Amino acid sequence: METIVERVMQILPNQKPVIIAVSGMNGSGYEAEARKLQAELVKQGLLVHFEEIHEEAVNIDSLNPARSWYDQSMPEKKVSVLVNQAKSHLEWDIVIASGPFLLKNTLHYLYDTAIWVERRDQGASKREEKANAEWKSEAQQIHEMVDEPKQKANLVISN
Repeated sequence: METIVERVMQILPNQKPVIIAVSGMNGSGYEAEARKLQAELVKQGLLVHFEEIHEEAVNIDSLNPARSWYDQSMPEKKVSVLVNQAKSHLEWDIVIASGPFLLKNTLHYLYDTAIWVERRDQGASKREEKANAEWKSEAQQIHEMVDEPKQKANLVISN
């Protein structure tokens, strides 16, 4: 976490609030990592707002459910409205946005810095497959191939 804290501290004198996106595959623990980051930044004396961004309900195309889930679940308009509302709160030092698919190509420009949480636990993957339809997992694979979120992130955390 020190790398991202240092990065934020460099950005802060020039801009408030700093927008940080924290994302990862379902089951990776990205929200828990975002909360850890929030706690670390608060220890530095910063005012941190946490914004959990949920996926939208989607109209699933029965012929290609994974692609329809990927395309519709985190629309640019929704995320940009939330981020722009957060930016209007100049009293906040940091805004941490946490959610799936936040590092899509269509959204990446909204953040000052981004964190990708990598899932290493294969048991988590198996639990996730049971909990979700298989096509949700396939949608996340599309995200990794199309958007390359791990490569675009300023920090990758193996969880």
